[in-house]
Amino acid sequence: DLLSLRLGVTLGSSVVDETEVTFGFRELWAAGPDFIFNGVKRHLLATAAWPATDPMTRDQVATVLRQVKDANCLAMRLHTQPWREMWLEEADRVGVMIVDECALWCDGGGGYGYQRPEFWDHYRTHAAGMIRRDRNHAALVMWSLENELLHCGGGSADPGLEAKLGAMADFARRLDPSHLVTFEADLDPAGRADVIGLHYPHEMPEYTDWPDTADWLGSTVVTGTGGGLLGSRGKAFRWRRDKPLYIGEFLWVPESDSSPGSLFFGDAAFADPQDFNHRAKAAAWFDQILGYRRADVSGMCPWTMFESGVGRFPLDLDPERNVLLQGQRRAYAP
Repeated sequence: DLLSLRLGVTLGSSVVDETEVTFGFRELWAAGPDFIFNGVKRHLLATAAWPATDPMTRDQVATVLRQVKDANCLAMRLHTQPWREMWLEEADRVGVMIVDECALWCDGGGGYGYQRPEFWDHYRTHAAGMIRRDRNHAALVMWSLENELLHCGGGSADPGLEAKLGAMADFARRLDPSHLVTFEADLDPAGRADVIGLHYPHEMPEYTDWPDTADWLGSTVVTGTGGGLLGSRGKAFRWRRDKPLYIGEFLWVPESDSSPGSLFFGDAAFADPQDFNHRAKAAAWFDQILGYRRADVSGMCPWTMFESGVGRFPLDLDPERNVLLQGQRRAYAP
């Protein structure tokens, strides 16, 4: 529950300035492989989206967050940059946990000056701004300090990149020791993350034997993008269950790819490849989410119910027409 505190300044009998601050109390912490939310073990069942391209009103933001909650999501990741603070304010009210992310993403070494001190000075300034602005929101539970830098091959541009990212986790915790830190897709740089971040470990169309293939988690996988299954990072990963595992993106296939639809629905998929692509993703999400829940995975986020062909984020999420939302709601049901 949220509380409100009204603060004012008076001169004599006149109020010359006042403001109302809304706040709430909650805790999310890590205990071995688990997330503990207000003393209760919880899987961080999440969704995510690209930021809105058009300005949104406060009512529209609240509507989206209510739709997120209606899909049985406990959390939402604000992808690839700090969004307007309005999102956290409304998440406080609606009751959706927020993963807040810095604006560094998907660079294999051609864009960022990883070996220049100025880059890290700017990175720390940027991260500090996000942390200082948002750290007191009740909805906030985790910082994502970047997205897919190592996953996309950034280590080839700077062999010391993992250690430098690990130092960023320490920097963030000095500013805010009360929230968890992760690196989306980049596992556990230098062992400094609180939460292991994993993306796209077991994907269509390479893996086809659904639902049986969904119970893969006891095996070793190789992470990365740009080189087929091996990827440009080529990092072997096996969950040792010493920290929470947050699979922040999985089972995304381009809408132009007809193979997932034909995998689940046969030749019928070619009559409407985009529609059957969405239906296949929803089916695979259901199988894989149940597999992850059987394996007690700490957190998960299929990519993404906001990319249904019936309408893009942020407004057109009619549950009766969005098969991805329906699939996620069904798989996330208590």
